[in-house]
Amino acid sequence: MMRAVACLLVLCVLAPSTRADEDGESLVDRGVVRVRSRIEPDSAYVGQKTTFSFDLMTSSFFQGAPTWRIPDVGGAIVRQESQFAVNGSDVVDGETFAMQTWTIAIYPQRAGTVEIPSIAVTMQVAQDGKPIPVRAVVPGATLVTRLPEGAQPGVIAASALEAESRIDGETGACLLYTSPS
Repeated sequence: MMRAVACLLVLCVLAPSTRADEDGESLVDRGVVRVRSRIEPDSAYVGQKTTFSFDLMTSSFFQGAPTWRIPDVGGAIVRQESQFAVNGSDVVDGETFAMQTWTIAIYPQRAGTVEIPSIAVTMQVAQDGKPIPVRAVVPGATLVTRLPEGAQPGVIAASALEAESRIDGETGACLLYTSPS
């Protein structure tokens, strides 16, 4: 009986130290840190704004801001919507997660398929009162783009546009001036 109690005490003492030695990869593997992404809408006209968002989630809490780079997306203009995340929480499979949502605007410049690559993220989360560095990967996405019906390549997609033209000299060259509305 004493031997069983002694074994239980040893296990109780060793269990927290094993967890304190945990690294970021094991936190991702165990689901303590999760990442998800989405693109809305997943098909768009050339020039139409789409939004790529990703959630960094932990069942613990964040310790500081994550670092990541805006992806280079061929065939699109990419712009970070805000310098700050939207903080919140979500319940997944009955477990509550602290969450940071980051948003990137994507403006496709050509018809076809636009690939948004995965994004490497580095963050710190608390585990047993200590900051643990975590490296995670945000899944990429695919955006299908098309020209509006009847449009030709080089079309300008806009909700409002003012145009003005004039003939310059005898050459008959036409200059086009535009101004945003």
